[in-house]
Amino acid sequence: MRPVLPEFNNYDGIYPFFLRLLSEVTASDGSSSMASVCGSTLALLDAGVPIKRPVSGISIGLYADDSDDQQFTTVTDLLGMEDHFGKMDFKIASSNQGITAMQLDIKRRYITKAMVECAIFQAFKTNSTILEGICNVIDQPNANSSRAPYIRILSIQPHQKSQIIGKRRDNLNSIEQATRSKLHIDGEKLSIVSPNKALADEAALLIKNSIN
Repeated sequence: MRPVLPEFNNYDGIYPFFLRLLSEVTASDGSSSMASVCGSTLALLDAGVPIKRPVSGISIGLYADDSDDQQFTTVTDLLGMEDHFGKMDFKIASSNQGITAMQLDIKRRYITKAMVECAIFQAFKTNSTILEGICNVIDQPNANSSRAPYIRILSIQPHQKSQIIGKRRDNLNSIEQATRSKLHIDGEKLSIVSPNKALADEAALLIKNSIN
C-alpha cells in the first residue's frame, strides 16, 4: 500500500494524519496477506484517505516437473493444500498502473524467467478483475465520512494570538471544549483538529468571532 499513500505534511500536505492499518485474520485457506491488501484499500477509501489509486493482491502458485522446466502450470489464488504441495507462493499486489509490492517463496532450487513472466501476467490480469469489484463498491475516497477526523488550517496575524488564547487560556479552552477540538498555534498558522468537518467549521467560526 505504501506507494499509493498520500504524502504527509503538517500544513501543506494532502493528508496531515498518521495512519495505522490493522488487518485481523481469524482463519484462512488462502493468502491472508493478499486479502489484507484488498481490505486495506476498502478501509482507506471508506475512511476518506486520499490514496492515489486502489490496490489489490493475489497469490500465484506453481506446479512444475523438476526434470523438465518447460512443463509447469501456475495456479491463481492458492488454497492451503495447493500451497503445501506446490512449488511456489508468489504474492503480487498491484494497481491499474503497475505492481506495488511482491513477495516470493519457492520450494525448488530455482524458477525460470518464463515461470516468473507467467505468474506476473496472471496476477496482473486477476488483480484487474478484483479492482473492478472494489471500484464497483467504492472508487473514490469518502470525503463525507462521519468517522474521519478533520484538520483545518487558518492563517492568523501575530496580534490575534492573544485574542484567540484569552486570559489564562480561557477563550482557547472554551472553544476546544465546545467543539471537542484541539487548537494549536505555530507562528502565523492555527491548526484545528476535530472529530469531523462540522466541528472543525464550528471551531473556525468561534475563532473568527473572537478576533473580530
